[in-house]
Amino acid sequence: GGFGGCGLIPQTLLNIQSGGRGTLSVVSYAFIMAVSILFSSSLIKMVPTSTLAGVMILVALRTIQWKPTTNALAGALNSIKNKTGESSNILASFVALAVSSIVCY
Repeated sequence: GGFGGCGLIPQTLLNIQSGGRGTLSVVSYAFIMAVSILFSSSLIKMVPTSTLAGVMILVALRTIQWKPTTNALAGALNSIKNKTGESSNILASFVALAVSSIVCY
């Protein structure tokens, strides 16, 4: 398991949201993760997989920039509507854009 895409993006965003600004915050994060894995692995493996999946979903949802994403989707749909002149293809286009956005995140 792991994060889709680069795992550094969620870590960086959460670090910034938590107030981290310098290299010390990144180094301390790496150190705490290493110590947690090395010395707490027996406790960590007792955490249910569904709980870990829930944490990963919440992290993914918190790292999505919702306003720019919805603006991009709305702009793409308007562009499609203007080019085709039909509204019947808009739903299919929206579904394709939404699925690709979710998969990319």
